[in-house]
Amino acid sequence: MLINLVADSDVITTELWAILGHAGRAAVVNTATDPTQAEVAGQALSLLANLAAKSKVVKVEIWATLGDAGRAAVVAAATTAAQTEVAWQALGLLRNLTTNSDVIGTELWTTLGTAGCERLIITATTAGEPEVASMAIQLLRRLQKIPHIHTAIWPLLQPRLAQLWVVTQRQDNQQAGSRFLFQQIRGNAPRTRQALNALNADIPATAMRYTIASLREWGAQVSRHHLERTALLTGIVQTNSTPQKMAVLMAVVMSGINIRQRLPEWREALRNQLLDIPLTEGIDPTPYRQLIGLGFDAACGNTSAVLGNQDLFETEKLQLLEIIYLSPAFLSAQITQENLSRVLSTPNISRNLKLGAIGLILHHGQPSHFQFKSILTWLKGEFKTDKHTVFTNLDTSAHIDFEEILALTAQRDQYLALYQNFRPHMTRDFIQAEIKLIEHRVLGKEMPEDFGAILIHQLQQFLSTTVIDAAVEDDGQYDSKSESK
Repeated sequence: MLINLVADSDVITTELWAILGHAGRAAVVNTATDPTQAEVAGQALSLLANLAAKSKVVKVEIWATLGDAGRAAVVAAATTAAQTEVAWQALGLLRNLTTNSDVIGTELWTTLGTAGCERLIITATTAGEPEVASMAIQLLRRLQKIPHIHTAIWPLLQPRLAQLWVVTQRQDNQQAGSRFLFQQIRGNAPRTRQALNALNADIPATAMRYTIASLREWGAQVSRHHLERTALLTGIVQTNSTPQKMAVLMAVVMSGINIRQRLPEWREALRNQLLDIPLTEGIDPTPYRQLIGLGFDAACGNTSAVLGNQDLFETEKLQLLEIIYLSPAFLSAQITQENLSRVLSTPNISRNLKLGAIGLILHHGQPSHFQFKSILTWLKGEFKTDKHTVFTNLDTSAHIDFEEILALTAQRDQYLALYQNFRPHMTRDFIQAEIKLIEHRVLGKEMPEDFGAILIHQLQQFLSTTVIDAAVEDDGQYDSKSESK
């Protein structure tokens, strides 16, 4: 009850703190730092965190009341993996205590000591406990505003850079983790190179979406700062990756810099600057020349240049296309149609690449139900060029070899992926109508029963999440309660 009371009122915070007095405050602190009573300790830590957030005076007095022993106990709770809920609450308290207080931040860093600082970094880069990692990152972001702490963090973070990238692949950690890392590497090309080297080249395509968001924001941060922009771009060119991967990273940053809105002369000067970087570093610029140009084309929204490029693998083409499609307001309803038409009419590209690009457009754009159904019809026609299709009721006595089975599995996955990418635009009525249509086709022998069952199962899952989404939107109290927690 006390936690909720102080969360909503500065006046109650002040009055409660006064009522507690020295003895009551000491009792709360003792409870909060008692490792043998984890559940009660977590509640006491939460109360102290709310009190610290509401009043600068109370925050200072909490820190004083804790004393050396209490501070050490909170630090131990915050960096102990055994009790994640208590760790989360303890980190929340430390975050609130250090907000806008260099004095408390400096004293906390001293209390942590070398071992405690290492444990805090490990906590912030442990993907298995994402909520705790998020709170630890928030605390570190506050602490690194203090210059000597900012300097001390980097040597501790270096061995955990790969793990930090993994933590940022979770959507609710992406922004905070990315900003924490950027402040550590900002304006420093060698640090940028190390950070990007830690970004595994084989990172899953689904996670690349968050990486794109991170690097685009970095580009926006340095867009009007010449030296910082040069350091970021130099770090990218120096990264131990293929020229193709470099082009993808470059395009993301260029998109953040928003070179589409810059004058042609400015873009040309930047292009020349980039081509000078390999020469300065003793690297042959020849492989980079065309791909740096492609990175510029992608950052300027030229999807045709990406689709038709002969030097990129399909995975890299899709990454560049996603950079374009993720640009703010790029895929309006009209541009969605234009890009769907462009992909479908592009010659000499594989079905997989076409479907990958279409999936991105469906997911990020504003497609209509009619456009989606048209794509389904197009894909069904594409399947007819194969020996068998998932829409054919196969003769059970016919022999189907392993390669043909793989081809049918690929067809099923491709068709299903279109539904999954169109999911953000599905209404409850559309899903119900689609289920009825599939049931009708199965009954009419237009679709095999097993394939129809797979599609219906997926749509029913969409339907259940649509109902949940609607319920959350109707309950205006839901998010605010979560936030206050």
